[in-house]
Amino acid sequence: MDSKTVFTKTAKGLMEATGKTSALSRDMRALLKEIDGKATVADVQAKLGKLPQAKLQDALQVLVKNDFIREFKQSQAAAPEQTAAAVDIDLDFTMAIPTASTLAKQVEEEARQKAQAAAEAAARAKAEAAARAKAEAQARAKRDAEQRRAREEAERKAKEAAERERRAAEEKARREAEERSRREAEEHARKEAEEAERRAREEAERKAQEEAERERREAEERARREAEEQARREAEERARKEAEEAERKEREEAERKAQEEAERERREAEEKARREAEEQARREAEEAERREREEAELKEREEAERKAQEEAE
Repeated sequence: MDSKTVFTKTAKGLMEATGKTSALSRDMRALLKEIDGKATVADVQAKLGKLPQAKLQDALQVLVKNDFIREFKQSQAAAPEQTAAAVDIDLDFTMAIPTASTLAKQVEEEARQKAQAAAEAAARAKAEAAARAKAEAQARAKRDAEQRRAREEAERKAKEAAERERRAAEEKARREAEERSRREAEEHARKEAEEAERRAREEAERKAQEEAERERREAEERARREAEEQARREAEERARKEAEEAERKEREEAERKAQEEAERERREAEEKARREAEEQARREAEEAERREREEAELKEREEAERKAQEEAE
């Protein structure tokens, strides 16, 4: 391809450009929207601004290979077709793999675009005839120039009419698709709302049943605990009274035993004191008797010594 090459969208490209499918990246879709069957490669590059020509041609080749666009008119100096190898593009001109639902929509859209595709085919046939006529006119005399210009004008008008019909068909298809999507969305929303309402009602009933069951179990548990608490208090009261009675009896028995023990100890103390007094008195008497005996013996010894001394003198 060269800068004068003109491309047009295929039915698949129309679906992608109008948003019926989403197989391309945003940059590739933006490029696809600039392909209108009239703009040359140079025109497209001018609209896209800073995109280098080599990368633009690579991106266009990707669109051609994946049947999003086809060449509307080729110049005689068109560059050889590139190989099927992947190209390195800095922008995000990457392809996405269509899903089954996307392919189904493509088939449906292609069926709706049948008339438009036929018009484009006729326009392409006329364009090819014009190209052949132009090539032949270069070899013929100038007398054919006016006839060629008239034919090209007719072809231009036919192409413009085909473009108008295509746009009208695209707009009609878009409105129909939007209306169908709206109805489907409303039906889907209605069904989801009914389902959500049913689930909410069932959930509310389930929660009410669970709450009633929980309250019943709690009431039974409270009644059981209250009965157990009442029984415990009664048992504790009986135990307390029995303990108090047993304590009173033990206290009275202890007081009686203490009195008896005190009386016994008093008698024992008195008896002990009496015995100790008697023993003390006995010991004192024996001590007095011993002192008296020792004093008597001392007096006898002193008297004997005195007498012995007197006798010695």
